Amino acid sequence: MHTATLNFAGDGDYEFTVKAVDQAGNESQLFNVPKFTIDQTIPTITFGGVEENAAYNEVVEPTVTFEDINYDVENVNITLVGANHGTVNFANGASDSGNGQTISFGDFAHDKEVDDIYTLTANITDMA
Repeated sequence: MHTATLNFAGDGDYEFTVKAVDQAGNESQLFNVPKFTIDQTIPTITFGGVEENAAYNEVVEPTVTFEDINYDVENVNITLVGANHGTVNFANGASDSGNGQTISFGDFAHDKEVDDIYTLTANITDMA
């Protein structure tokens, strides 16, 4: 019995094959390890168009951009919650941005009924 230790320390896509030959020259069958991915990089989230703890009386068009080479579109969660209105949906578009997406929110209506203190939250989980 022989043991080999392979170290896959860096992010990347890997595959390898194993074949053994004994002292008598007998060869084993070729064993292929299917392609696999090592991903230790945390996804990034960037907010745009607004600042934390700021108040606005003009155009407000927040964006949320998330990036990760192995992002999972099914595991993106973006919420906009008003202190008085609860969860609202002012999102009006999404566009691809490299290895992720940018979610855009349209300008909030400039009506007293929409005035609130909003919290924009984003979470993403990649496929790792």
